[in-house]
Amino acid sequence: MLAEPRVQQCYDVAGVWDYVVVLVADSLAECRTLSEQLFLDDENVRRYDTVPVLDTIKTGLALPLPEP
Repeated sequence: MLAEPRVQQCYDVAGVWDYVVVLVADSLAECRTLSEQLFLDDENVRRYDTVPVLDTIKTGLALPLPEP
């Protein structure tokens, strides 16, 4: 994950999934190829789900910190 530039974010999460990986691809075919490279070659991965983004509602990483 760290070495792949198309992986934008990676989170270790609690719940149904172990990790959430946010990646960028030009097409579903490229997403599939990248996913196979990242996950299928790893013997520790039993299953992965792909959830394509249909529309961007809101993005950003700014924190609502108080003014100094």
